[in-house]
Amino acid sequence: MGLLPDCCLLSEGCSIPKEEDSKTLKQFRTISRLNIEGHVFLSIQTTQLPVHVDKQVYAHFSAKGKSARDLRVS
Repeated sequence: MGLLPDCCLLSEGCSIPKEEDSKTLKQFRTISRLNIEGHVFLSIQTTQLPVHVDKQVYAHFSAKGKSARDLRVS
């Protein structure tokens, strides 16, 4: 596997108050925000990786004269 691009390694946090007039840290919750490039990169990876793996498994078993169903464990 390759390395993640720098844009995926950075994120920002935004503190949202849980209650009105919040003053202590326990009264806030943090929402992590990835930048848009990282979000797009990760969404492409999650959609394209299974397609690539399926093709590789099919090619491997086709070369051996077997079906990819032979991989399944009952």
